[in-house]
Amino acid sequence: MEYSRHYETLCERAKNRNLEEYTEKHHIIPRCMGGTDGGENLVDLTPEEHYVAHQLLVKMHPDNGSLIYAANMMSVDSSCTSRNNKRYGWLKKKYQQVAKARIGPKNGSYGRSWYYHPDTKQNGKFLKDQQPNGWIKGRILPESKKRRWFYNPKSLEVVYVLEKDKPDGWERGKNPKKLKKKPQPEPKLIKKCKNCGKDFEPKKKQVKYCIECGYKTHSRKNRKRFKEKEIEFLNLIKSGDSFSNILKKLGYKSYNLQNGVGKWAKELLERKI
Repeated sequence: MEYSRHYETLCERAKNRNLEEYTEKHHIIPRCMGGTDGGENLVDLTPEEHYVAHQLLVKMHPDNGSLIYAANMMSVDSSCTSRNNKRYGWLKKKYQQVAKARIGPKNGSYGRSWYYHPDTKQNGKFLKDQQPNGWIKGRILPESKKRRWFYNPKSLEVVYVLEKDKPDGWERGKNPKKLKKKPQPEPKLIKKCKNCGKDFEPKKKQVKYCIECGYKTHSRKNRKRFKEKEIEFLNLIKSGDSFSNILKKLGYKSYNLQNGVGKWAKELLERKI
Protein backbone atom coordinates (compact mmCIF):
# COMPACT_ATOMS: atom_id res chain seq x y z
CA MET A 1 0.00 0.00 0.00
CA GLU A 2 1.22 3.51 -0.83
CA TYR A 3 1.10 4.98 2.66
CA SER A 4 2.93 8.16 1.61
CA ARG A 5 0.39 8.93 -1.12
CA HIS A 6 -2.55 8.42 1.25
CA TYR A 7 -0.87 10.63 3.85
CA GLU A 8 -0.20 13.43 1.36
CA THR A 9 -3.77 13.26 0.05
CA LEU A 10 -5.15 13.51 3.60
CA CYS A 11 -3.03 16.57 4.43
CA GLU A 12 -3.69 18.33 1.08
CA ARG A 13 -7.42 17.85 1.46
CA ALA A 14 -7.27 19.35 4.98
CA LYS A 15 -5.49 22.47 3.67
CA ASN A 16 -8.30 23.35 1.27
CA ARG A 17 -11.32 23.26 3.56
CA ASN A 18 -12.89 24.99 6.57
CA LEU A 19 -14.49 22.77 9.20
CA GLU A 20 -16.93 24.14 11.77
CA GLU A 21 -16.83 20.97 13.88
CA TYR A 22 -14.20 20.10 16.50
CA THR A 23 -10.73 19.66 14.98
CA GLU A 24 -7.17 18.92 16.14
CA LYS A 25 -3.89 20.49 14.98
CA HIS A 26 -1.56 18.09 13.15
CA HIS A 27 2.06 18.60 12.11
CA ILE A 28 2.51 17.51 8.50
CA ILE A 29 6.22 16.93 9.12
CA PRO A 30 6.43 15.64 12.72
CA ARG A 31 8.48 17.70 15.15
CA CYS A 32 10.60 14.65 15.95
CA MET A 33 11.62 14.68 12.28
CA GLY A 34 12.46 18.39 12.11
CA GLY A 35 8.96 19.81 11.56
CA THR A 36 8.17 23.31 12.85
CA ASP A 37 5.12 24.93 14.49
CA GLY A 38 4.68 27.26 11.51
CA GLY A 39 1.32 27.58 9.77
CA GLU A 40 2.56 25.95 6.59
CA ASN A 41 3.32 22.78 8.58
CA LEU A 42 -0.03 22.63 10.41
CA VAL A 43 -3.44 21.36 9.26
CA ASP A 44 -6.79 20.92 11.04
CA LEU A 45 -7.97 17.30 11.14
CA THR A 46 -10.97 15.62 12.70
CA PRO A 47 -10.10 13.29 15.62
CA GLU A 48 -10.63 10.26 13.36
CA GLU A 49 -8.41 11.69 10.59
CA HIS A 50 -5.77 12.67 13.14
CA TYR A 51 -5.57 9.10 14.41
CA VAL A 52 -5.35 7.70 10.86
CA ALA A 53 -2.62 10.24 9.98
CA HIS A 54 -0.44 9.04 12.86
CA GLN A 55 -0.97 5.40 11.88
CA LEU A 56 0.13 6.24 8.35
CA LEU A 57 3.26 7.96 9.72
CA VAL A 58 4.15 4.80 11.66
CA LYS A 59 3.66 2.71 8.50
CA MET A 60 5.87 5.13 6.56
CA HIS A 61 8.59 5.24 9.25
CA PRO A 62 8.31 1.90 11.15
CA ASP A 63 11.60 2.39 13.03
CA ASN A 64 10.80 5.82 14.48
CA GLY A 65 10.04 5.22 18.18
CA SER A 66 8.69 8.76 18.72
CA LEU A 67 6.03 8.29 16.04
CA ILE A 68 5.03 4.91 17.49
CA TYR A 69 4.77 6.43 20.97
CA ALA A 70 2.62 9.35 19.68
CA ALA A 71 0.23 7.04 17.79
CA ASN A 72 -0.09 4.77 20.81
CA MET A 73 -0.87 7.68 23.16
CA MET A 74 -3.77 8.74 20.92
CA SER A 75 -5.62 5.55 21.89
CA VAL A 76 -5.07 5.82 25.66
CA ASP A 77 -7.60 7.43 28.04
CA SER A 78 -6.45 10.28 30.27
CA SER A 79 -7.97 11.92 33.36
CA CYS A 80 -9.77 14.52 31.26
CA THR A 81 -10.10 12.89 27.83
CA SER A 82 -11.94 9.75 26.76
CA ARG A 83 -10.63 8.11 23.57
CA ASN A 84 -13.10 6.29 21.35
CA ASN A 85 -10.49 4.87 18.93
CA LYS A 86 -9.20 1.41 19.73
CA ARG A 87 -5.58 0.41 19.51
CA TYR A 88 -4.95 -1.92 16.60
CA GLY A 89 -2.97 -5.06 17.37
CA TRP A 90 -0.11 -4.17 15.05
CA LEU A 91 0.35 -0.76 16.72
CA LYS A 92 0.31 -2.27 20.20
CA LYS A 93 2.94 -4.85 19.25
CA LYS A 94 5.06 -2.15 17.62
CA TYR A 95 4.86 -0.01 20.74
CA GLN A 96 5.87 -2.96 22.97
CA GLN A 97 8.99 -3.49 20.88
CA VAL A 98 9.98 0.17 21.24
CA ALA A 99 9.19 0.17 24.99
CA LYS A 100 11.36 -2.92 25.60
CA ALA A 101 14.26 -1.27 23.80
CA ARG A 102 14.11 1.72 26.17
CA ILE A 103 14.48 -0.08 29.52
CA GLY A 104 17.08 1.07 32.03
CA PRO A 105 20.19 2.89 30.69
CA LYS A 106 18.77 2.61 27.15
CA ASN A 107 16.07 5.08 28.14
CA GLY A 108 17.10 8.69 27.50
CA SER A 109 15.45 9.76 30.80
CA TYR A 110 17.14 7.07 32.90
CA GLY A 111 18.55 8.60 36.11
CA ARG A 112 17.36 12.08 35.17
CA SER A 113 14.92 14.30 37.10
CA TRP A 114 12.89 17.36 36.18
CA TYR A 115 14.31 20.79 37.10
CA TYR A 116 13.01 24.28 36.39
CA HIS A 117 14.38 27.82 36.44
CA PRO A 118 12.29 30.09 38.74
CA ASP A 119 12.85 33.18 36.57
CA THR A 120 12.65 31.89 33.00
CA LYS A 121 10.10 29.14 33.88
CA GLN A 122 12.03 26.70 31.70
CA ASN A 123 11.90 22.96 32.37
CA GLY A 124 14.61 20.40 31.79
CA LYS A 125 15.70 16.87 32.66
CA PHE A 126 19.20 16.48 34.08
CA LEU A 127 21.34 13.99 35.94
CA LYS A 128 21.82 14.83 39.61
CA ASP A 129 25.47 15.88 39.15
CA GLN A 130 24.57 17.97 36.09
CA GLN A 131 21.97 20.19 37.75
CA PRO A 132 22.42 23.78 36.38
CA ASN A 133 23.05 26.58 38.86
CA GLY A 134 19.89 28.29 40.08
CA TRP A 135 17.60 25.53 38.86
CA ILE A 136 15.18 23.89 41.33
CA LYS A 137 13.99 20.30 41.35
CA GLY A 138 10.46 20.01 40.00
CA ARG A 139 8.48 20.97 36.94
CA ILE A 140 6.33 23.95 35.95
CA LEU A 141 3.54 23.34 33.48
CA PRO A 142 3.25 25.95 30.73
CA GLU A 143 0.07 28.03 30.68
CA SER A 144 -1.15 26.23 27.55
CA LYS A 145 -1.19 22.90 29.45
CA LYS A 146 -3.21 24.35 32.33
CA ARG A 147 -6.21 24.92 30.11
CA ARG A 148 -9.32 22.82 30.64
CA TRP A 149 -12.60 22.17 28.84
CA PHE A 150 -15.74 23.91 30.13
CA TYR A 151 -19.31 23.85 28.85
CA ASN A 152 -22.44 25.95 29.22
CA PRO A 153 -25.24 23.80 30.77
CA LYS A 154 -27.90 25.78 28.87
CA SER A 155 -26.43 26.28 25.39
CA LEU A 156 -24.03 23.26 25.53
CA GLU A 157 -21.24 25.41 24.07
CA VAL A 158 -17.69 24.33 24.95
CA VAL A 159 -14.47 26.33 25.44
CA TYR A 160 -10.85 25.35 26.17
CA VAL A 161 -9.50 27.99 28.57
CA LEU A 162 -7.59 28.47 31.81
CA GLU A 163 -9.50 28.01 35.07
CA LYS A 164 -9.29 31.75 35.78
CA ASP A 165 -10.83 32.55 32.36
CA LYS A 166 -13.80 30.21 32.84
CA PRO A 167 -17.09 32.06 32.08
CA ASP A 168 -19.53 32.41 34.98
CA GLY A 169 -22.01 29.57 35.24
CA TRP A 170 -19.98 27.19 33.06
CA GLU A 171 -19.09 23.71 34.32
CA ARG A 172 -16.06 21.47 33.84
CA GLY A 173 -16.39 19.01 30.97
CA LYS A 174 -16.00 18.52 27.24
CA ASN A 175 -18.95 16.43 26.02
CA PRO A 176 -22.08 17.77 27.76
CA LYS A 177 -24.36 15.85 25.40
CA LYS A 178 -22.90 12.57 26.68
CA LEU A 179 -23.27 13.46 30.34
CA LYS A 180 -25.92 11.39 32.04
CA LYS A 181 -28.85 13.47 33.18
CA LYS A 182 -29.73 12.89 36.81
CA PRO A 183 -33.31 11.57 37.08
CA GLN A 184 -35.60 14.11 38.66
CA PRO A 185 -37.31 12.76 41.80
CA GLU A 186 -41.05 12.36 41.37
CA PRO A 187 -43.16 14.70 43.51
CA LYS A 188 -44.54 13.08 46.64
CA LEU A 189 -48.13 11.91 46.33
CA ILE A 190 -50.30 13.06 49.23
CA LYS A 191 -53.85 11.70 49.66
CA LYS A 192 -56.62 12.03 52.22
CA CYS A 193 -57.57 8.91 54.13
CA LYS A 194 -61.08 7.81 53.12
CA ASN A 195 -61.83 6.78 56.72
CA CYS A 196 -60.24 9.36 59.09
CA GLY A 197 -59.58 12.23 56.64
CA LYS A 198 -55.87 12.61 57.55
CA ASP A 199 -53.23 13.35 54.89
CA PHE A 200 -50.87 10.43 54.19
CA GLU A 201 -48.26 9.35 51.61
CA PRO A 202 -49.41 6.08 49.97
CA LYS A 203 -46.92 3.53 48.63
CA LYS A 204 -49.25 2.92 45.69
CA LYS A 205 -51.66 5.28 43.93
CA GLN A 206 -54.65 2.99 44.44
CA VAL A 207 -54.33 2.96 48.26
CA LYS A 208 -57.31 4.75 49.86
CA TYR A 209 -56.58 4.39 53.59
CA CYS A 210 -53.70 5.42 55.87
CA ILE A 211 -51.74 2.62 57.60
CA GLU A 212 -53.85 2.64 60.79
CA CYS A 213 -57.22 2.79 59.03
CA GLY A 214 -56.06 0.39 56.32
CA TYR A 215 -55.21 -2.24 58.94
CA LYS A 216 -58.57 -1.78 60.65
CA THR A 217 -60.50 -1.90 57.36
CA HIS A 218 -58.59 -4.98 56.21
CA SER A 219 -59.22 -6.63 59.57
CA ARG A 220 -62.96 -5.90 59.41
CA LYS A 221 -63.22 -7.38 55.93
CA ASN A 222 -61.35 -10.53 56.98
CA ARG A 223 -63.53 -10.84 60.08
CA LYS A 224 -66.65 -10.61 57.92
CA ARG A 225 -65.35 -13.31 55.53
CA PHE A 226 -64.54 -15.64 58.44
CA LYS A 227 -68.03 -15.17 59.92
CA GLU A 228 -69.47 -16.43 56.63
CA LYS A 229 -67.33 -19.59 57.05
CA GLU A 230 -68.02 -20.23 60.77
CA ILE A 231 -70.65 -22.95 60.16
CA GLU A 232 -68.39 -24.75 57.68
CA PHE A 233 -65.52 -24.49 60.20
CA LEU A 234 -67.59 -26.06 63.02
CA ASN A 235 -68.81 -28.90 60.77
CA LEU A 236 -65.23 -29.76 59.86
CA ILE A 237 -64.27 -29.73 63.56
CA LYS A 238 -67.06 -32.26 64.27
CA SER A 239 -65.70 -34.49 61.50
CA GLY A 240 -62.50 -34.85 63.53
CA ASP A 241 -60.14 -32.93 61.25
CA SER A 242 -57.26 -30.99 62.82
CA PHE A 243 -57.40 -27.24 63.50
CA SER A 244 -54.57 -26.44 61.02
CA ASN A 245 -55.96 -28.58 58.19
CA ILE A 246 -59.41 -27.01 58.54
CA LEU A 247 -58.02 -23.47 58.23
CA LYS A 248 -56.02 -24.52 55.18
CA LYS A 249 -59.15 -25.99 53.57
CA LEU A 250 -60.93 -22.70 54.20
CA GLY A 251 -58.15 -20.82 52.37
CA TYR A 252 -55.98 -19.69 55.30
CA LYS A 253 -52.51 -21.10 54.69
CA SER A 254 -50.99 -19.41 57.75
CA TYR A 255 -52.45 -18.06 60.95
CA ASN A 256 -51.59 -16.66 64.37
CA LEU A 257 -53.45 -17.54 67.56
CA GLN A 258 -52.77 -14.07 68.97
CA ASN A 259 -54.74 -12.18 66.32
CA GLY A 260 -56.60 -12.51 63.05
CA VAL A 261 -58.16 -15.73 61.77
CA GLY A 262 -56.35 -17.95 64.28
CA LYS A 263 -57.63 -15.89 67.21
CA TRP A 264 -61.21 -15.77 65.87
CA ALA A 265 -61.30 -19.54 65.22
CA LYS A 266 -59.94 -20.26 68.73
CA GLU A 267 -62.55 -17.94 70.35
CA LEU A 268 -65.31 -19.61 68.29
CA LEU A 269 -64.30 -23.07 69.55
CA GLU A 270 -64.17 -21.84 73.17
CA ARG A 271 -67.71 -20.45 72.86
CA LYS A 272 -69.13 -23.64 71.35
CA ILE A 273 -67.47 -26.03 73.79
